[in-house]
Amino acid sequence: MRPIYRRLAKHYGVPGWCFNHYGITQFLACTELARQLVIANMRFELKGRKQYMPTCEFNKIQSVMTDWVVRVLGLSSMHRKERVKRFFEESVELAQATGLTVKQAHRLVDFVYNKPVGGISREIGGVYTTLVTLAQACDKDTLICALMEVDRVHSLPPEKFQKRQQQNIKDGIGR
Repeated sequence: MRPIYRRLAKHYGVPGWCFNHYGITQFLACTELARQLVIANMRFELKGRKQYMPTCEFNKIQSVMTDWVVRVLGLSSMHRKERVKRFFEESVELAQATGLTVKQAHRLVDFVYNKPVGGISREIGGVYTTLVTLAQACDKDTLICALMEVDRVHSLPPEKFQKRQQQNIKDGIGR
């Protein structure tokens, strides 16, 4: 076992091999809050309940990011139509980053919009379960990726996002 794994294992009270799964570089790139959430997830998995993902980490991310959006962009930015446009934008960017072509994306949009409308809760569940399996296929950890993005967003000046929000409003993405 690498010495850094032993030191981290001793410091956080988990076996060193846990860091093989999460990736030491990604772990060290996180803030201490993010590290504590990863450690909480490790401890949960060590209790033999790996088949169920604990909700505490993602509920915390949801709360932190909701507070951030309201504080930086304003309450109106939490409107459902704006959030769904931003979600769609990010999901298209992820599809693009993994190699999906514009032609394939257009075919998928047509395919989906020709089906009956699903329920919001079920579709959120479908998005989440598909995201975690896509992350696995890309050799990424959804929790680490989410925590690193939370860290990145919080490290930038709010004015950057406020300016982007004004452009989003002009482009029809924001309200």
